[in-house]
Amino acid sequence: MTLSTFVAPSPGDSAPIDPDGLIDYGIQHCRAGRWQEGAHLLRYVAERRKGPLGQAGLFLSYLGCAIARSEERHDEALALCRQAVELEFYQPEGWANLAEVLLLAGERREAAAAIQKGLRIDRAHPRLLELKSRMGVRRRPPVRFLARSNPVNHLLGALRSQFRRTGGARSPESGGSKPAQ
Repeated sequence: MTLSTFVAPSPGDSAPIDPDGLIDYGIQHCRAGRWQEGAHLLRYVAERRKGPLGQAGLFLSYLGCAIARSEERHDEALALCRQAVELEFYQPEGWANLAEVLLLAGERREAAAAIQKGLRIDRAHPRLLELKSRMGVRRRPPVRFLARSNPVNHLLGALRSQFRRTGGARSPESGGSKPAQ
């Protein structure tokens, strides 16, 4: 689908295209999961807009998220999303978009922090809660004062995981005590 299908005025139409309307339309596409179309519309506005943008933070965050999802340009997307949350730190959708881009870029720790910041603003924000659920919850390392990547934590973590899977009981085949006769 090309950009011209969204924004080309009809022949002989001299009415200017409403950039704020295109922003709304682009954001609607993104919210519906049509990231490619949303990216086209939002980038079109960004390239042609002169002067201040209405809903600047929301616009930048969706533009960043759309670029990350459709073009996989994570550095540019992160810069846009970070700028968006600086402009409108009170906007939970901006934090959700930043978290999503961070996850796409492989920055789980920063994504978790962005999700928490967004949930401080709106505890029931559905997209932030979905992102939090999708990330899952990591258990604390067995030896907390050691780094998570420390081999001792890896070994103890693996043993803890195995212990929880088996319920802590050892079978006679694994070298455990034999049942009383």
